[in-house]
Amino acid sequence: MKIFDINNPKHVQILKEELVRAKRILREYNESEIWKNLSADVRRAALMSVDDDMGPDFADEYEDTDWMQLPDVITNRLDLKRFDIPDNINPMALASFIQTNSSKLPNDAWYQASVGPKLRTDQIVKLLQSGLTSSKYLTKDIIAHMLAIGNFIDIDFNKLTDKSVTGSVVQASQQGGIGAPSKNRSGRYWTGD
Repeated sequence: MKIFDINNPKHVQILKEELVRAKRILREYNESEIWKNLSADVRRAALMSVDDDMGPDFADEYEDTDWMQLPDVITNRLDLKRFDIPDNINPMALASFIQTNSSKLPNDAWYQASVGPKLRTDQIVKLLQSGLTSSKYLTKDIIAHMLAIGNFIDIDFNKLTDKSVTGSVVQASQQGGIGAPSKNRSGRYWTGD
């Protein structure tokens, strides 16, 4: 007797069910890792997105809770992929995205880094375009604040990520950012690295 027979419909059905179960287990594991790596602001935004009425209560109660300890009523409704911010966000692309969606952002100051005053949308765009702020932590922090605002702007991270480091350096120089790279004799950009 064979353990698995491809021609047996019952065996194929069992295999399909087991693959679905394995995918679900892997997805829960990945969601647990994603949840663990989210900032407090992004966790709050994610919890508030679960339910219009209960969102603030969920955020207050479960912000510091481990993913596996969250009630199923929350985890079943929460799509963490929407809140999983990649590390390689291009500051210029983010500045352009913020300008395009400025009508959905508050008119007053809404972003505050760990140090310094709160900034308005136009100040954030200037900060990102300055070329001094290529830090992945800054771009992730700005996106986290955008998600926490509550207007839930739909963000396509694929359009904001750096496809290559060279592309972002060239874009920074084209934008006239401070510290823009200069060309060497071969016509390539030199970044000082």
